[in-house]
Amino acid sequence: MLPGFEESTGIKVVTSSGASEGNWPKTIRCQLAHGATADVAILSREGLNILNEDGQIKQHSDAGLATTPLAAAVRPSTAKTDIATDTSFRSALIDAELIAMPGSTSGIFIRDKVFPKLNLPKNVTFTLVARGTESAENFRRGKSNLAICPSSELTNLPGIEMAGLLRKDLHLVQTFTARL
Repeated sequence: MLPGFEESTGIKVVTSSGASEGNWPKTIRCQLAHGATADVAILSREGLNILNEDGQIKQHSDAGLATTPLAAAVRPSTAKTDIATDTSFRSALIDAELIAMPGSTSGIFIRDKVFPKLNLPKNVTFTLVARGTESAENFRRGKSNLAICPSSELTNLPGIEMAGLLRKDLHLVQTFTARL
C-alpha cells in the first residue's frame, strides 16, 4: 500500500516499529519518550491507553484497524496439541516446560492473567522477547517448546502450526488502533 500511496499523493512515508507495551527500549512508548516523533501511531489499544495516560500522543479520534486473538503454536511434526479446555491447555503448558511469548501486550496478559489462573507448577517457565514476531521466531528455531502469541504472528510461517485459539475464559483479543 505504501508505494501506491506515495506515488498517488507525492507524500513520502517513513515508518518505524516497536512493541505496543513492555519494558523494552524499542517499545513505541520508549521511542516517543526519547524524542521520536510520529504523525500516526499504530499499536494495540492497551498500549494506546498507556500513551494517552502519559500524554505522549494527542487526544484525537482513533480507528480500530484489525483484531487478533491469542493462539498457541506447535511444530507440525508433533502430535496435535489439545488446548480446547483449561485442563488440556494446562497439560500442554506443563508438557512444553518452556513457552515463548511476546513481552508486549499479549505476553503481559498471559503472564499476569492466564498463568496464575491455571496454577502452573514451577517447572513451567516462559521466555519473553520484545515482540510477537520474535517469540514466534524463537519457537521456530527450537528455543522453546510452545509459543503463545497473537494469531497474526503465527500464520504462514514454516515450522509452525497453530494448535488453536485460546479459550474465551483465557482470551485477549487485541485491537490494533491508529491514532493521529
